Amino acid sequence: MNQQPNSPAEIHEKISQLYQSPQNLRIVEIAKDDKAPLDNFVEAISADQVFDARLIKLANFVPGLAQGLTTLADASNVFGLDNLKALALGLSAFTVEPAQETGEKSVVEDELINLRDLWEHALGCAAVAARLAAKIEGVSTLSAFVGGLIHDVGKVLLYRYSKERFIAAISVALEKNVPSTEGEMLAFGIDHVTAAEEWCR
Repeated sequence: MNQQPNSPAEIHEKISQLYQSPQNLRIVEIAKDDKAPLDNFVEAISADQVFDARLIKLANFVPGLAQGLTTLADASNVFGLDNLKALALGLSAFTVEPAQETGEKSVVEDELINLRDLWEHALGCAAVAARLAAKIEGVSTLSAFVGGLIHDVGKVLLYRYSKERFIAAISVALEKNVPSTEGEMLAFGIDHVTAAEEWCR
């Protein structure tokens, strides 16, 4: 890790730039507006047919659904606006284009982790969280599913920001037998928890 860590503000700015497509900007804009009706959010997502299809597929992973969801309108009725917003923004973290730092290799040798690993981990945690929630009275399985999906979104954002540095951070954490957050601090100057908090704001 011979690169100097960036300031948290610089990293946050670059991560924000990942969402600069008109489609993502529209989704984020509506998600930030507490007064925006559900129909507006559904309309913004429906404008991107690929994203729409991915979101419906993701929604169908929730355990215990009475029937399969086939349209975004179905998903919005089941999830409600707040859960649908979090689900859509969580999914978008996996689908935006990664940043590319000057001089960064496009392929990292000996990858310890990749985006698919992060996705499978998020999806597995979401399913387990929902199953556990189903056994606890008063806990929403939908909210648990969404929480499980986005609990490590900061790792996805750091990976998107710089795959090379993220893998270096994981390598250091494994080598020194320390939490991944310590390796991330060395590589980026922030950890995935802080990155996620900034993203959520």
